[in-house]
Amino acid sequence: MSRRHNAFTLVELLVVIAIIGILVALLLPAVQAAREAARRAQCVNQVRQIGIAFLNYEDTAKSFPAGRQGCDGNLAVPECNGQGTGAGGGNMGQSGASAFLHILPQMEEQALFDQWRIDEVAVWYIDATNQWFRDPEVVQALGTRVANFHCPSDAQEPYAQFKHHVPSGARDTPVEYGSYGLSMGTNGPTTAFPGNDVKFFNTGVFVYGVRFKIQQITDGLSKTIFVGETRNGHDPNSSSIYSNGNRCNLMRSTYLPMNYPVDVNAIVENVAEAGGPGGWTNCTFSSPHPGGGNFLFGDGHVSFLVEGVSDAVYQALSTREGEEALSFE
Repeated sequence: MSRRHNAFTLVELLVVIAIIGILVALLLPAVQAAREAARRAQCVNQVRQIGIAFLNYEDTAKSFPAGRQGCDGNLAVPECNGQGTGAGGGNMGQSGASAFLHILPQMEEQALFDQWRIDEVAVWYIDATNQWFRDPEVVQALGTRVANFHCPSDAQEPYAQFKHHVPSGARDTPVEYGSYGLSMGTNGPTTAFPGNDVKFFNTGVFVYGVRFKIQQITDGLSKTIFVGETRNGHDPNSSSIYSNGNRCNLMRSTYLPMNYPVDVNAIVENVAEAGGPGGWTNCTFSSPHPGGGNFLFGDGHVSFLVEGVSDAVYQALSTREGEEALSFE
């Protein structure tokens, strides 16, 4: 008697493989969407923690930190004068320490805050005498990642390619970037807005050298953007170094729409330094999440603004005292 062998034929096997492939293809977008939803939720939580840190800082200092501690090479703002010389040289009134550095203690990063020594070292300001980039503690801090400043949906490169004025003598110094930017207001990088208007006299909460109190934000904290998303902060064309309070790097504008591409009609040049790449930036907020971006408001709540939000509403939300009547939710 002949034995009957139970087995798949080649055709049957190919059909089963094809069905599995179709099911995987149908399931993959759902899996990716679920992962992105989880990443976006984590991002929202991180931005909210930044908001809580700002409010706790204000509760102690009675004002929010300046977007940039000092005034770069221009001492146009009275708050930037008379602060003395920092360790290693450099006018402390020209320190480039960002508002994010000031809130590190409120984010349980006291040890990192101490390494930056922002009360005695004029970080991120370059002149012939300032040697901040040779301070061992600051060098270590430059390359330290703060998890809450990195959105899980954003690029995961180890360090910034563009180091923004870290001199050639320190070209191997690693510099950390981030995924969030400070709102400096509605004035952006065009000839219509001279440098001082963008840096010092902008319409948002975070500008060079000036610290605002809650009562000066007359639009109300709940309708004033403090922080928005950035993406690919390691890239010279979208540089976002969390420690560097510099316009169009960490400090962003609503002059152009969210996710606006780099455009030669509205850009600031990032000149190559330390042998690294140069690039261009347009000062916009940009988000790795599809359809829009997460924005932190002064009262600590986070809203997802859609990419197509009107320019009028988007810009009104970035002013501290525009007195605009608006609704966006």
